[in-house]
Amino acid sequence: MGKWNKIGYFKAIIVALAAIMNIYVPLEQEPEVGFAALTLPPFLMGVIGIPFIFRNDVDASTKQRMKPTWNDSIFRIKRPLSTVSFGGYFFLFVGFSSLIGAALKSQEIHKISLSVMMFGVGILIGVWIVFKRKK
Repeated sequence: MGKWNKIGYFKAIIVALAAIMNIYVPLEQEPEVGFAALTLPPFLMGVIGIPFIFRNDVDASTKQRMKPTWNDSIFRIKRPLSTVSFGGYFFLFVGFSSLIGAALKSQEIHKISLSVMMFGVGILIGVWIVFKRKK
């Protein structure tokens, strides 16, 4: 993964704080929707939507696709996939920590936590697909 700069540490702190908050204060209400209805749409939105939206995304200066790294700024407009991949990691860790918090607090698996986690996984798979496709 390489060495982190200030931006990498800042992003790690944001994700860690959000994860810690969800471990200690997990969601209380469980929606009355089935498992597949809560987890499949966010996952598919990431897997199908991200490659569709970023199918022609290239860096303006180099005219090439640039893989996002952890040290990229999430506020740079030139490389929007860095922001998207950070969002994927954010949703993945927030969903996972909420899942752990619910398991510790009420010994249950909350479907909404799985939904958030699957959205993060879908986004990261979508970013991976963008770079696996040939231009």
